[in-house]
Amino acid sequence: MNKIRRKSLRLPDYDYSQRGAYFVTICCRDKQKIFRNERYADTAWDYIRKYFQIESGDITVAVLLHDHLHLMIEFNEGNKITLGERVKQIKIGIWLAIRGVGFNGKRMWQKNYYEHIIRHERDWIEKVNYMQKNPITKGLINETGKWKYLWFIGMD
Repeated sequence: MNKIRRKSLRLPDYDYSQRGAYFVTICCRDKQKIFRNERYADTAWDYIRKYFQIESGDITVAVLLHDHLHLMIEFNEGNKITLGERVKQIKIGIWLAIRGVGFNGKRMWQKNYYEHIIRHERDWIEKVNYMQKNPITKGLINETGKWKYLWFIGMD
């Protein structure tokens, strides 16, 4: 049986561990609305906020919706892992966390993820604005700032 090999979405010669900012989208497998379940959403959100606040460069903005997660990940000088490794940690960590509160699915995430390399401030602002408006666009809330699962570094 031949396995279908997916074409990589990553830039072939780009160092995804270098200092910089990345807009990342991680989608649930088959567009399942796993995080419509508030218990799963709360658990995933607690995990994100507890384990991935900025250390040597990490998540600085996050929004969790029913079927996907947007993150702004920023790596500082001296970062030791790649973006792919960080995304893998997040996917596994959330999966394990929500299994602890009753989720019994074996696979909850799509195999890949979308990333956009932030090259300038205008780009960063555009992506953060998109993240803020996404719950409104999806019909989950009526006004910006009212979504329970939206967080910016320094918001606490």
